Amino acid sequence: MSLKWVSAMILKIINKVGFCLSLLVASFSLHSRAEVELLKPSEAFQIRSAVATSRGLDVEFNIAPGYYLYADRFVFEIDNKIFNVLAADLPPGHKKYDELSGKEITYYRGVVLIHLRLDKPSARYKLTAQARGCADAGVCYPTVSRTFEINEVLP
Repeated sequence: MSLKWVSAMILKIINKVGFCLSLLVASFSLHSRAEVELLKPSEAFQIRSAVATSRGLDVEFNIAPGYYLYADRFVFEIDNKIFNVLAADLPPGHKKYDELSGKEITYYRGVVLIHLRLDKPSARYKLTAQARGCADAGVCYPTVSRTFEINEVLP
């Protein structure tokens, strides 16, 4: 082996290592630029409206793109002790395996309309709607809540 050949091999190795290092640095800088800026809970999960009808109460949730709400994390409470929420009719949702719970879960994206069946609808009461969800980036949020004053029942 000649000294010239060994020097050429060392230069090739240095060039390859340098190229790999530059790829690594580029990948870190791209990753830092691609970091997701998370929304506030009230922006990611908006509880938009609650409309009383003769059949019950319709509650609308607006979920920002890149976020989802868990189907089993909706809670609805009425301040009027004369009647109760009998059931919340949830629309069909998406299904996925949840690593944290170790089971299949149902979740929602976009706009979700939930119908609440009430045993004795009244003209005046307060409804508190709660929900919990996560960002696709892997961050889960605390429960969001909104209270509505219901003053009239629509036909």
